[in-house]
Amino acid sequence: PAPRGGPRGGRRAPPPGRGHVTVGASDYRETIFLAEVLPVFHRLYPLIEVSLTEGRTKVLEQMALEGAVDFSLVITPLFHPGTLTTIELYQERILIALSEKHRLAKQHPASPSEEFPVIDFHDLDREPFIKIKEGQQMDVLFRELCRMSRASPRVVLESESMIAAATLASVGLGAALTTETLVRRAGTAKPLRAFSVEPPVPPRIVAAAYRSERYLSKAARALIRVMTDVAASRFQNG
Repeated sequence: PAPRGGPRGGRRAPPPGRGHVTVGASDYRETIFLAEVLPVFHRLYPLIEVSLTEGRTKVLEQMALEGAVDFSLVITPLFHPGTLTTIELYQERILIALSEKHRLAKQHPASPSEEFPVIDFHDLDREPFIKIKEGQQMDVLFRELCRMSRASPRVVLESESMIAAATLASVGLGAALTTETLVRRAGTAKPLRAFSVEPPVPPRIVAAAYRSERYLSKAARALIRVMTDVAASRFQNG
């Protein structure tokens, strides 16, 4: 829940006039989420300027902690819990991305009644895999799935970008962890099949995070409100 007195608490403040907000975000979050948020925000608040600073998960948390940005878009739970205040925006389901020609994809034909058939992560043992680089939550999840399923996928590439990983999975380079958000909104080079993961993993929580004692300007609070509204209307299902 939003902190007491935060962007979603109590009466809304009068609309800000001019202002400037700096947001930390990954390229994935810029492409998938902010591309839908910012046009709405600029229509509502044309005199507020928004600057974006790119980074990966740990770096984004550090930016928020050091006050280098007004807030960052992060995944919870945090790498450094207790140091930042977070406001949940939306959740996204974790899936496995495969080329439609992958042998496991062929074993699970597409069906209108089962959009994301279940694949046991152990079935990816020794299979080519595109892993997200260390320092991101997807890397932590990959290692945990390997541990729980006792699988050792053969890592053929470590990528900084989830979008790149999904695209390379679509052309048959290997399997990759992805999100329902990305599957539904990002085009890939070739058709992509997506599957639910066994053992099941909880959805990722996307949140705005800022240093707890930091004062958030009216402009920053307005942007978080718009993010919350866009997330509620367009990102409910992944």
